[in-house]
Amino acid sequence: MTSSLRQNARALALVAGQLCVACMLPAQSPAQPGQAAVQKEAVTPSAEDKQKALEADAERLVQLARQLRAELEHTRPDELSVKVLREAEEIERLARSTRTRIR
Repeated sequence: MTSSLRQNARALALVAGQLCVACMLPAQSPAQPGQAAVQKEAVTPSAEDKQKALEADAERLVQLARQLRAELEHTRPDELSVKVLREAEEIERLARSTRTRIR
């Protein structure tokens, strides 16, 4: 059972990292050059704030995933600490809220 928890925690860290990378990718450029000016004008301050918040959350997810990976490397294969489980749960909560806000 502990082995499956460790595998789940590692899988969660991997998914969080992939979500972070997807959040940091630049938006696709428009097909026509004239559309760029129209799209630039359509960006509102609230959209910019939302983008900054998503980027901050993505950075936090990367940081948490790295911390979780480091913790997993320093523990024995047959045990998981409460700290590791809490970090995995925090990653999961943040990833869900970020995914919800992206949609």
